[in-house]
Order: sequence, then structure tokens, then C-alpha cells
Amino acid sequence: MYYIKNGLGKRWQFLAFLYSLFGVLTVFGTGNATQVNTIVAAVDTALLEYGVVGSGFLSTLNLITGIIVAMLVAMVLLGGIKRIGSVSESWCPSWRCSTSCWLWA
Repeated sequence: MYYIKNGLGKRWQFLAFLYSLFGVLTVFGTGNATQVNTIVAAVDTALLEYGVVGSGFLSTLNLITGIIVAMLVAMVLLGGIKRIGSVSESWCPSWRCSTSCWLWA
């Protein structure tokens, strides 16, 4: 973006804006949608297998789960690199410990 904005001049500045806009849409579109889809599929499978909910309620549950996960991911990403680092610093060790304990059990 810097090179487009400052290297090509004022006439091409709209390309820098479009580059940034498409980058943000890609982050929220592909990354977040894939994560939410995987989480929703896992929750659906678990709830159906244990008979917690019927199949009629799953579409509403999928929407609620998707909105909540999308909001949480958006809060982390929009917080910038410092928030991404602090979330990773606090969550990753616990995930590592729980995965290690599960594998050794």
C-alpha cells in the first residue's frame, strides 16, 4: 500500500485504498468463515450425537454460534498486533497443555 500510494503518485492513490479494503475483506471473509464453519460443524455433530438438541433448532444455533465467534475474532483482529499477541500469549499455553494432557491420557 505504501508503494502504491507514495510511489505512483496521487493519481493512483485509489489503488492503495482498494488494496487495503480487499485485504481486510479477505481476512474476515476467508479466515473467519473457515474457522466459524469448523466450529459450527463440531458443535452440531456433538449436540446431535448426544441428543441435546433436535435438528430443527440447529440452524438457529448455527447462526448464534457464527455471530459470537465472528464477533470474538473481529475484536481480536481489530485490536491490532498488540491484542493479537496478548490473546495468543494467554491462550496458546493452555491449549498446548490441554492437547498434551489429552494425548498422554
